[in-house]
Amino acid sequence: IEEGDIRPDAKSQVSVEYDDNGRPSRIQTIVLSQQHSARYEKKVHEVVHEHIIKPVLAQYSQYVNGEIQYHVNPT
Repeated sequence: IEEGDIRPDAKSQVSVEYDDNGRPSRIQTIVLSQQHSARYEKKVHEVVHEHIIKPVLAQYSQYVNGEIQYHVNPT
């Protein structure tokens, strides 16, 4: 990663399923859009997943059960 490849602006959304008692039960979908240079387009998915999504999910592992849908820079 070179300076300027990953830029400071990012947006994220996490969709969570709730149980019948209104408590969070699992993470269903993660959407993350990360600003980056055009030359870095192919690598950004790997870097975002490895350095942003994975460490955060490790902190919330009790909600990681079942398949999670990931959308990195979906537009």
